[in-house]
Amino acid sequence: SVLEAVVSTQSTGGDCVENGTQYTCTCDSGFTFDGETCADVNECAQSPCGNGDCVNLEGGYQCDCMTGYTSEKGTCIDVDECATGSPCGSYERCSNIEGSFICDCLQTFYRSDGGDCVCADGYTPSGSECIDLDECLTSPCPANMDCTNTIGNYQCACSDDAAVFPSSVNGECVQYTPCELYGVKSEYQGIRGNTIKVEITGVKSTVFKVAGTIVWTKDGIPWDPATDASETVRGFTLYDFQPEDAGFYEATVYLERKTGNEMCKVGIHVKLVEGSAHMTVPNLDKFSETLPAGKGVAVQCKVQLTNLKLENAKDVNNVKWYKVTPGEDDVLLVDNDDINFNYKIGSYRLWFENPQPEDSGTYKCEFNQQD
Repeated sequence: SVLEAVVSTQSTGGDCVENGTQYTCTCDSGFTFDGETCADVNECAQSPCGNGDCVNLEGGYQCDCMTGYTSEKGTCIDVDECATGSPCGSYERCSNIEGSFICDCLQTFYRSDGGDCVCADGYTPSGSECIDLDECLTSPCPANMDCTNTIGNYQCACSDDAAVFPSSVNGECVQYTPCELYGVKSEYQGIRGNTIKVEITGVKSTVFKVAGTIVWTKDGIPWDPATDASETVRGFTLYDFQPEDAGFYEATVYLERKTGNEMCKVGIHVKLVEGSAHMTVPNLDKFSETLPAGKGVAVQCKVQLTNLKLENAKDVNNVKWYKVTPGEDDVLLVDNDDINFNYKIGSYRLWFENPQPEDSGTYKCEFNQQD
């Protein structure tokens, strides 16, 4: 047999192996045998870099990555800027996004018009959060006022020995001493339709007139006697007292005297005393027998009132008279030549001038005053 010699030679991009008159190439990475030699492969044709430009090199390639990306494992991968340092401010939170990052304000902070993360008014930074600022530490309230810190703010209120008086300027609190006043009565009882005069005493009326101011509430709601009653120097008068006038009246009394300011509160109960009416027919026995025709006769109606007051008890219109027929509507009677209404000896009377048989029947007296 013939032993053919095998000769190996070095070729660019790979090894060339001769076999007699023939040869083959074993190419390096980045090269390919084109039938004659090891030729460079253009890897950029496959766009391996993604977020970057590909630069083909002899036997390889290089990625020129965009900002926010770095070359790794033959391609451009996102750079986590938040993991490589502190690109955001002290009161910001870093959030990585594809090719970049975002700085958000930490919770309880907000971004100002200037672009900084700041705390809202009434708060101050503490570490990574905004905490309430105790403004009272700097004593922001005017004289005679106490400061109360609230979440994000503060409130100023008059001290225990001070109040806003009617003459106060811009709501300033004025120191005062308590006065000792009280109602002429601790409780007023009103009858529907009556007049009730509520007054405060403890100092002379002249003091109220010259130095006094009274501010009223009724059942805890501001109440003005000048519009809801008749105001007096030391109180008010309720005319034609009605159930809705009952309640708890509280007066805040301000006395601005030369000797100093005084203030106190006076509470007064005004209650409704329920009234009633009792009716009788005093001469009922008279009608237990048949009466002669043509002889004048009166049906009497006596009304006894308890805790009720009528403007004119003798007014015949305080009662109404009806003729009652079973199965029919009651007929309201009117004053005429045959019948009339009058008031005598404490009774309302229905007078028949010339009674006839057709006047026989049942009659009703109705009282409906003051509900």
